[in-house]
Amino acid sequence: GFRLGKVALATVERFEAKEYVPRVYLTIYAFINYFYQPVQSNMTCLKEAAEVGLSLGDPENTMSIAQTYIGLALQSGQPLVPLVEEMRSYSQQMMQRNPMSDMWIHACRQFTANLLGRSSCPHRLVGEEMNEHTLLLIVERSALMAEIIYFFSTWLAYLFGEYELASETAEKSRNVGKKDQIFICKFFTLYNHVFYSGLTALVLARRQHHGQRRKVWLSTIDSSIRQMEELAELCAWNFAHKLELLQAEYAYLTGDCAMAASKYDRAAELAASHRFVHEEALALERAGLFYSETGDRVAASRYFARACACYAKWGASSKVAHIQEHYL
Repeated sequence: GFRLGKVALATVERFEAKEYVPRVYLTIYAFINYFYQPVQSNMTCLKEAAEVGLSLGDPENTMSIAQTYIGLALQSGQPLVPLVEEMRSYSQQMMQRNPMSDMWIHACRQFTANLLGRSSCPHRLVGEEMNEHTLLLIVERSALMAEIIYFFSTWLAYLFGEYELASETAEKSRNVGKKDQIFICKFFTLYNHVFYSGLTALVLARRQHHGQRRKVWLSTIDSSIRQMEELAELCAWNFAHKLELLQAEYAYLTGDCAMAASKYDRAAELAASHRFVHEEALALERAGLFYSETGDRVAASRYFARACACYAKWGASSKVAHIQEHYL
């Protein structure tokens, strides 16, 4: 796929086939290069493709590109405040052409609003942009939209410590995937879903030592780590820090505290060097929780303070407040 993508790009450039830019760029930068090159390197090309699509009067591909760009921007840790303005611009364009696509952006805007501190219930995907009725409407109409909604819901619930809720929405996402494999077989959210559902299962498995549910969580953990190992081999830049954090939490689960401490640090270091500030923050926060729960309050406070600095850099003021209220 990667080699064919390079051939396609060269062909478009050689023949100056501008009309093919939106479709070719969408395929390559959303569904291929994500697994081989730094995700941040795709962003400029996706924005260019969206601009070309608009100039050509190609609303279908343009809206798909805009959706992909926003989703990847959120998951690559781009600063949230300027990203909100880009979402607003794309939303205005989508509303005129495709109301369902506009709902997609509304989901992203609500997710971002929660992180920016603009929701009274930050762990749920509801607020100014969306309500429960809107959510149900989206889920009923589109399997792909349901996948997006459940992914962002899982992510929020996990970030704000609502692990049972995160587990429930992750399960709903898996059920959608079983029915509509074509939608999620390569969609970029799938692999972040693997990451956050694995992290959720690790927390819940640590809290429940016996029973059928623990077996389910252990199975999820095994699957998540295995898939992330494969992805990290393809593109260490995008996935190695995620793998290190999963392994850190697994080491904590199995009682290997020395290994856990080392893995938390490695996860944070890789996320920082690969410019995933939001996941650097997460690795530092999880390290803080690890030290707090194992009795080292001094180390915990140090890691929590560093996590707050990273979340603030991302723009996630509600996460800064969450850590300060619950852990510091």
